[in-house]
Amino acid sequence: MSSVFKLGVMSFVVVSAAGCDGSRRYPVSGVVLTQPGLERTHWVASKGIRVEGDVPVAGADVALFFDKDATCPVPEYAALTDDQGAYEIKTDRIPAAKDPDGYYYLAVKKDGYETFVGKLEFGVASHFRLNTVLLRKVTE
Repeated sequence: MSSVFKLGVMSFVVVSAAGCDGSRRYPVSGVVLTQPGLERTHWVASKGIRVEGDVPVAGADVALFFDKDATCPVPEYAALTDDQGAYEIKTDRIPAAKDPDGYYYLAVKKDGYETFVGKLEFGVASHFRLNTVLLRKVTE
C-alpha cells in the first residue's frame, strides 16, 4: 500500500527552550492523536488535555526540519511515537536554525494520515507545553 500524505503548514510557536544563559535546552515533546471524523490536521498547545474519542497514533515519525516544506531535516533530531502517541526529541547541541526568523519546523508523518508541519521557536515557557498534534485520516 502506498503512503498518502497531504502537507499542511500551520503556525506552531513554542516547544523547546533555552535557559536564561542560553545553555539549557528542553526537549520537544508531545502526543500525536486522531479522532473519528476529524475535519483537518492541526495542533493544540496543551498539557494533558484529552477529549472523548482521542485515539493515540503509534509509530508516527516526528522530526525537526530547517524548512517549512519539511525537506531539510535537522540530522538526528527525530523520534517515533510510542503506543500512547507520545514523543520526545532532545534538543541538546541542536544546530542553529536556518530560517531568517529563527524558526524550526516540526513534521509528523504516518502512512494513511495527513502530514502535519508546524513552525516552532524555542522560548522560555516552552518546557511547560505538551504539544498535541491531531492527524486526520486520509481516505483512499
